[in-house]
Amino acid sequence: MTTEARTTPHQPRSPSLREVMISALDSAIRAPSTHNTQPWIFGFEDDPPAITLHADDTRALAVADPSGRELFISCGTVLHHLRVALAARGRTCRVERLPDPTDPNFIARVTVGAERAPTADERALEEAIHNRSTDNGQFRDDVVQESFERALEQAVRAEGASLAVLTEESARAHIADLVAIADRVQGGDSQFREELAQWLRSGLSDKRDGMLVDGAVGVVLPWIVRTFDRGDGEAARDRELIVDGTPALALISTPTDTPMDWIRAGESLSALLLRVVVERWSVSYFAQVVEVESTRAAIQAMADGKFVQLVLRLGRGQHGRKSLRRPVRDMLRG
Repeated sequence: MTTEARTTPHQPRSPSLREVMISALDSAIRAPSTHNTQPWIFGFEDDPPAITLHADDTRALAVADPSGRELFISCGTVLHHLRVALAARGRTCRVERLPDPTDPNFIARVTVGAERAPTADERALEEAIHNRSTDNGQFRDDVVQESFERALEQAVRAEGASLAVLTEESARAHIADLVAIADRVQGGDSQFREELAQWLRSGLSDKRDGMLVDGAVGVVLPWIVRTFDRGDGEAARDRELIVDGTPALALISTPTDTPMDWIRAGESLSALLLRVVVERWSVSYFAQVVEVESTRAAIQAMADGKFVQLVLRLGRGQHGRKSLRRPVRDMLRG
């Protein structure tokens, strides 16, 4: 008579807190940034356990963004993505934002707290991080429902900014004119074109940042951008895209125009983007209209005197292609 040995079912090992933090960062770095520069650096602290976030000014855009406004917005976006990723992994967190008088590039410290069960909405927002993309094509003319607009406004307001959704044809036409002006200004600036060309990537590139251009044109496009003023063509294309392929424009604004406002605008952008994905809508950006001083001043009047930080297209499209990302290890300090 034989006796069968009893086996104990394999119990999977729970991840360590450091592994949870790295996993959360791997989600967070999928946040959008201007030209996909990914201008952020992270660090770890042990007592108490925390993730620090710093702006990487080696990836700043000196021509398009001389004040660092978009640099800080990008960092605010990755900060909110990180908060969402930690929540979905069942971790509370406490955020301390700038300033740090000893470090002008300090953005925030995210102290990781106690475990608790994530909500269904937190899990959905984490999934949205991985499903998000930028859609630069034409959108269908679906009407923005009032309930959806309210949900977006609430998400933005919770992060310290304001949202205006513009659906009227006259408002969209006015912004289309301002975008066209900004296209012409930037297209005529050889320094802007040179900076833009530096962030264009062909399919042959081994870099994991910048804006990917498919096919043979990806090899020659940086030269074309550097050499030719294509502002008129961009202006005509963007104007048509707004007038005929954009049912709504969204303006994210802040009461003042300080680095803290820029971070809050970035966190608000992240909150809006993830909610848009959950609702199966699409977004793309018109950065140029708030990068050119004269057009930004003109559009400010449409936001009740607030400072417009971001202008977005909103609609239902085909969903765009996801941008490349550098690995987390390349973004860690030390």
